[in-house]
Amino acid sequence: MRNVSIKGEDIRLISGKCYYIIDALYLNNIKLGIATLNISIFDPEVEEKIFPYTEAPFAKITSSRGLFHVMNIKKASYENIDSSDRNYFSSDTGLVAFVSEEILLRLLPSYDYNTLVDTITEDLNFKYWDDLASNFNMNDLGLILAPGINSGYEFEGSGIYKIEMGVVYSKS
Repeated sequence: MRNVSIKGEDIRLISGKCYYIIDALYLNNIKLGIATLNISIFDPEVEEKIFPYTEAPFAKITSSRGLFHVMNIKKASYENIDSSDRNYFSSDTGLVAFVSEEILLRLLPSYDYNTLVDTITEDLNFKYWDDLASNFNMNDLGLILAPGINSGYEFEGSGIYKIEMGVVYSKS
């Protein structure tokens, strides 16, 4: 089963697993800069070396339920961000990846944002996504495409967002 939300559908997560919530384009940035990072302190290295000018390049949550609801993504403002709070993330594209912490480094070598979005007939290149996701356990990966303006969801596209309700937040 494809774990993708295009119009506000829930995605499946594995209860108790830690996930990065990150703009799908940002995964390419990490892939390109991975050789410069000290993997043992991955999160601060990504923030300092890959995204030095981006407030909250990713959120990090531990799922407390098997479903993640798009309505849990709320608009936020830059002035309210607490740098120690992992509930905030930035988005440039409105396409957000949920990546289990345990597979992130294995995902990056085969991940390509341009291939994911390079399609004329669909919202995403689902063949590429399905092939990529098949290398991992079901629900280790998910995608949410912002439902858009006037969709009834606060996650409309680019901006800064906060994850609220329905999840236990990771402190790591």
